[in-house]
Amino acid sequence: MNSRKLFAVTLAILLTATMAFGATKKKADYKLSTLRTISGTVTAVSMDAGIQYPSFALDSNEGALTVHLGPYWYLVSENFAVAVGDSVTARVTSCPRTPVATDVTAFSVTVDTTGVSILLRDEATGLPLWMNGQGGQGGGQGGGNGGPRNGHRNGGGIYNSCTLDPATAVDIEGAVTDYAFGLGTHSNMLTVDAGGTPYSFGLGPYWFMVQNGFTVQVGDAVRARIALCSDHYAAFTVENLTTGSTLVLRDADGVPLWID
Repeated sequence: MNSRKLFAVTLAILLTATMAFGATKKKADYKLSTLRTISGTVTAVSMDAGIQYPSFALDSNEGALTVHLGPYWYLVSENFAVAVGDSVTARVTSCPRTPVATDVTAFSVTVDTTGVSILLRDEATGLPLWMNGQGGQGGGQGGGNGGPRNGHRNGGGIYNSCTLDPATAVDIEGAVTDYAFGLGTHSNMLTVDAGGTPYSFGLGPYWFMVQNGFTVQVGDAVRARIALCSDHYAAFTVENLTTGSTLVLRDADGVPLWID
């Protein structure tokens, strides 16, 4: 065999080996042989922008487990929310990087209480779906197609997805005395003391608030236009007078702006 043919054969062997190695590396380091379905009730939620590994605690058919999810930004983008007391079904494996038997990694999660769901990892490879532009099919009210890639997401919670009655609209201004919103909250709300009268009103889904850069703290001065939705108030707009940010939630007819 001359040197040119020998070089070609060697190059082919190297390319084949490289491709095989690359294919092997495409498998994520998860114990796929332990992939299984669990179900139970959520007892604690640990999901926030400052938490490196968002998770929730589950009283499951296997006992007490800690279910590890994915990055916070991905949970927000897929409109995933879970709260203490929710019934949950999840596909999980044993965690590859921890000896703690009660730690599991989620491949998919369905919140049976609300119908919200999220896909996190590929069951064939273990690869995270937030890598390389891949997106899940979870999220949204009733487990519909969620995420920013299809542009249609409903917020969970009765305060988030209702259409307001414009005839009942009132304008209020005062200081925030309480708030409840985040991925661990179904009904995102503000409570405002407007001249001695407390008003509690719903906002919208958490991902929409994050997308619009809206933040608020207890003590902030706010101005809001609110109206009745069934037997509770929800907001058209909220202006944080302390920070200067404004959140427009619904159009003049009371229809939520996050619904296509």
